[in-house]
Amino acid sequence: MKRAPNRLVRRANPRGFTLVELMVAMVLALLLLAAIGAIYVSSKQTFRVQDNTSGIDEVLRAIETDMSSEIRKAGYFGCFRWKDGVTGPAYALTAKKPLSKLGKFPIPMDSGAPKLGPAYDVRGGTADTTSINPNPQSGVTILPGTEYLSISYGQPQAYLKTAMKTGVEPLELNRAITVKDGQPLLLANCDAMTLMRADQSGTLSTIAHDPNAGDNDSLGDPKWAYTLFAQGATLMSLQSSVFFLAQKAGDPPTLYLLTPNDSTNPAQPLASNVEQLNFLYGVDSGAGLSFKTAAAVAADEWPVVRAVKVGVVVRSNDANVSGTAAGAGVKYTWNSAAGRYDMTNTASDNYLRKAHVFTVAIRGRSPAI
Repeated sequence: MKRAPNRLVRRANPRGFTLVELMVAMVLALLLLAAIGAIYVSSKQTFRVQDNTSGIDEVLRAIETDMSSEIRKAGYFGCFRWKDGVTGPAYALTAKKPLSKLGKFPIPMDSGAPKLGPAYDVRGGTADTTSINPNPQSGVTILPGTEYLSISYGQPQAYLKTAMKTGVEPLELNRAITVKDGQPLLLANCDAMTLMRADQSGTLSTIAHDPNAGDNDSLGDPKWAYTLFAQGATLMSLQSSVFFLAQKAGDPPTLYLLTPNDSTNPAQPLASNVEQLNFLYGVDSGAGLSFKTAAAVAADEWPVVRAVKVGVVVRSNDANVSGTAAGAGVKYTWNSAAGRYDMTNTASDNYLRKAHVFTVAIRGRSPAI
């Protein structure tokens, strides 16, 4: 049998990528990475815009909720109503000092004097160290040119359990309430009201009442200083809410609230990154409301302010929102004549901004009441 001759089996030598193929592969990989990077950057930017937009919307909702709640209650003092024809802010007051001896619990101010009455239950103007008094805590500076809004009302706490006989005896209440020394209190029925300061601290059902004692300063008019209140008269705490813009060094502009609730640190931050705060006041002319700036409201028109229009501009927390995002690089100018913010492309930064305007009716001044 003839054997087949041996044949060498030749194996093909291993063959690598050519330089051209390698370059093509690298180009394709770079294109893929570039596409992925572009998608990542776009997604990150979209998330940043959405996150800042949500943050601004949340701040705007909180501001509208908090301010609307206060504005609606302006001038509420139980069944008491300021009487027509009564002039002067001292009507029915037995404590006229804006600050107690220890500088605690402010009473609404105007030009350095305490004010309470139909012309001051709602009040506004340019914020400065006179209108915002006492001044904010150390390190807080009122933003130049910012407006303020002051709201005053009574918060019912208890009722008189027994009628007064002398006008200076302790007030017997139907329930125990918590008071602090120097806290402004109002006692009112449907005909009269008196403002006094608590002379003790604690949870009490008997409150001292002497217009000439402690941090009180009697007006010397027996008609009001010693008004006798019958059983059922309402004891209220005086609430005074003053909204304004201020700023601490290194912090963004912030919406502050000054109240008499905290005597040691009266100005509290409500919302940060608030750049503008503006107000218009709806004056009842008898033929509808005419919205005016505080400067345009006459002295005799404040008692017939029925509503407040609030304008606010809030910016994003991040300063690196792309200028191509909607609203970024945009600023707003308050148009008081039209009651709106006009958009201008004058921002030199990458903050995202939103403007919001809302109107709040003063419940106690509704024509139906």
